[in-house]
Amino acid sequence: MLGARKTLKRLWRWRFLPAVVKRHPELRDPMPLRIFWKPRHALFPLVLAALPLARRRPLAALALALPWALAAKPSYGSSPRGLLRSASELPTAALVDAVEIAACARGSVDHRSLLL
Repeated sequence: MLGARKTLKRLWRWRFLPAVVKRHPELRDPMPLRIFWKPRHALFPLVLAALPLARRRPLAALALALPWALAAKPSYGSSPRGLLRSASELPTAALVDAVEIAACARGSVDHRSLLL
């Protein structure tokens, strides 16, 4: 298994994806709003909007972050142990999505083709 640093470094390779999509625009057809690479990426800005609210308005923050969390959580069953394991992996999923979106944003600038 790769370490976290190596895994995040490998995710940065997605910065070339906007160039591929620019050359093959038909790849955009199944993408949400034709600019988000993954459906979860379209929900991730809600998580970022929830962060400043988390301390003063926790329920509002939860309501904003919940759609992404439901889309991102892995399924380990409905037992308490499975639900706990799924919830414990959400911070890692958030970090992965953030790095993928950042890589695509960088590639979008480099290749002049918007893709997040």
